[in-house]
Amino acid sequence: MALTPHAGCALRGRHAGGADVRPVDVAVIIPAWNSARYLDATLESAITAIGRLDASAQILVVDDGSTDATAAITRRYARYGVELFRQPNLGTEMARNAGLALTNSRFVAHLDHDDVWPPDRWSPLLAALERAPDIEAVFGRAVEFADPDAPRAARWNPDAALVRIPTVGVVRRSAHVRYGGFRPGHDQMAWSARALARGLRYETVEDVVLRRRIHAANQSHRRPFLADRSRVAVVKNALEERRHAARTAVADVGRPLASVHPGVPHDPAALR
Repeated sequence: MALTPHAGCALRGRHAGGADVRPVDVAVIIPAWNSARYLDATLESAITAIGRLDASAQILVVDDGSTDATAAITRRYARYGVELFRQPNLGTEMARNAGLALTNSRFVAHLDHDDVWPPDRWSPLLAALERAPDIEAVFGRAVEFADPDAPRAARWNPDAALVRIPTVGVVRRSAHVRYGGFRPGHDQMAWSARALARGLRYETVEDVVLRRRIHAANQSHRRPFLADRSRVAVVKNALEERRHAARTAVADVGRPLASVHPGVPHDPAALR
């Protein structure tokens, strides 16, 4: 794919040293661990989609302790505005939290290292946000596709399924401030369950906003998007959230984003 450098992706958010600079409209956060096989396609799709935005944006890859060429591949896209932050292997959720702490934007888009965006994914999402300024998130539809290395027994859903999780849409940063970040060992569904249980205001669009890759190295081939899995999983996760709240008796609403990722260093040189 031929890509053209553009200024719209320049990272202009919160640097690792904690200094705030002018916020941007959209921050794209990509957690990555040993992602060399798929990262090129993911970054090219993000750059292409962002390039169609009439808005300022930033793309940040959080390398979660990779031992392959993940960092080197990411650096190749620096001329397109892609930034790299490296941390020890703390898990996907903590990588997402690092991205939240290191960016400064009105809207947050989460993208997994092995998935891809349709080129026009942003138009319906931002249009919905503009129509209803009080909503905190917009979710769309996802389609799954099998990578050549997907197991023969893999299951996937090629039909567009509505899924209410952060990677299948866009979330206002204020929603992350209100409902907190991601908890270690809990996936996106747990975050959605917590937010929905606490009154997340959202809209849905019928457009496909994510292409989800099914391959041998992830768990996706065991958990296809057969339908809006939120409807069942939200109930299950909401019950777990209530048990968690009862055990801790401490709500995380309003916690500073940086506090959910104590591993974020104070050295600006760490973001490179």
